[in-house]
Amino acid sequence: MNLWSLLENNPGIVSASISIPCEIIPRGSTAYLSIPNEPSGAPHFVAAAPAAVSSDHTVLWLRKLEACLLSCDALDRSLLSGVLRGVSTEDLAARLFISPGTVQYRLKKLYAALNAPARNEFVRMLSPYVTTLEALKNEDILSRK
Repeated sequence: MNLWSLLENNPGIVSASISIPCEIIPRGSTAYLSIPNEPSGAPHFVAAAPAAVSSDHTVLWLRKLEACLLSCDALDRSLLSGVLRGVSTEDLAARLFISPGTVQYRLKKLYAALNAPARNEFVRMLSPYVTTLEALKNEDILSRK
């Protein structure tokens, strides 16, 4: 999000380079070869959103949605997929072999993550951003036969 914000708000920037701190540990498969040091003048990008961008409603909403989706496990993604398909709580529970109370509890947590008061509002808020269920399908328990 921070990189997108930077590029969106600075049309003169056409590319960016990001360095992620890491450590390579030479082992037997690399014959314990040493790693050459990076030149000291190598460019690094530190992601930091400008203050004006971080208060933008759309950016805040996308960050909240991203955090919500990243925190979902396979069961949550299956619940999201079912909700977006219009599957009832009882049918979700039966298909996923869990209790209706568990479905309601987990959905309530997802609704709260996006400040959605109810299921229909949650679907309305999520639908423009999850335009295909393929995004949730990788680990969608409901689509397994």
